[in-house]
Amino acid sequence: MDSPTQFCFLRMLMFLGIALLTLRSPFGETWCEEHVPSAVETVRIASLIQQLGSPIFEDREAARVALRQIGEGAEEQLLDARNHPSAEIRARSGDLLRQIHDVPLRQTFQKFAAQPDSRLDMEEGMWLISRILNKDVQRVTLARQLDALAVSVRKELGDGVEPRRVDPEKLMKALCKVLFTDEEFVGTLESLPAHSSLELALKNKRGMPILISHVAISVGRRLDVPLVGLHSQPFSFKYDGQRAPEGFPRKDIVVDTETGMILPRPPVAESKSSRDDLVRMLYNFERDLFNRDEVAMGYLAIEFRTLLRQNATEVPQ
Repeated sequence: MDSPTQFCFLRMLMFLGIALLTLRSPFGETWCEEHVPSAVETVRIASLIQQLGSPIFEDREAARVALRQIGEGAEEQLLDARNHPSAEIRARSGDLLRQIHDVPLRQTFQKFAAQPDSRLDMEEGMWLISRILNKDVQRVTLARQLDALAVSVRKELGDGVEPRRVDPEKLMKALCKVLFTDEEFVGTLESLPAHSSLELALKNKRGMPILISHVAISVGRRLDVPLVGLHSQPFSFKYDGQRAPEGFPRKDIVVDTETGMILPRPPVAESKSSRDDLVRMLYNFERDLFNRDEVAMGYLAIEFRTLLRQNATEVPQ
């Protein structure tokens, strides 16, 4: 090999070495993408997996965090651990595998939560919450179902009637008939993870009151009418009377999602923001997930809620 060729070859090796040094393992060593854990790493992973069965919560949690940080490097042993004699280790290993595989969803959460409040899309947020239970649910599928509900309200109002120009009381009666009488939607406090999923609320017609309120608000958006959530009364939503069409009383019309009835109430404050409502939904969701030992999904809900709070200009209540 002549001198120029040797020089080029050595430079190529040098740059390759630098590139490899930029890829670091969770163990503090350098590795490439197809890293095979060393004997020391393998022993440490095995020890951490055993620690998942510790009777001490702090030890279990430390092991979970360490294995989560190791990520794909621990995947093979976690797969084997699903057949471990300990039910605790089997369950937690399965949860960790789901968390490791949920990395793309986490990246979507980060991108969504980093947006300013004015750009947060409530429907997108509810779709992302639904993906914690079913990562394959398509946003377009949910949008079509909401579109169909809006079409039903238009039919109830009658041909040629423009929802945004009609008497607000007539509009709200038509909306309530479609959602709560014909479709039988119900806001419920029953603690089930399904009740925080827009996908399952549209399928089963049941959901947490704040979620059903936002189903109605999403329908209202398609009708171009001013429906808003109520921060102090998550069981309800309202027609914003201050934006009523010309010639009609500027009074709020409040609807209870549990009964589907219009309530005789004075004007009430609106929700602070989409971010605030999504945080409240996730509080409900994570509680119900942990109550049913859906640990991996529960941690995913916590991460999404934490991201939303961290990026808030005003901390959600």
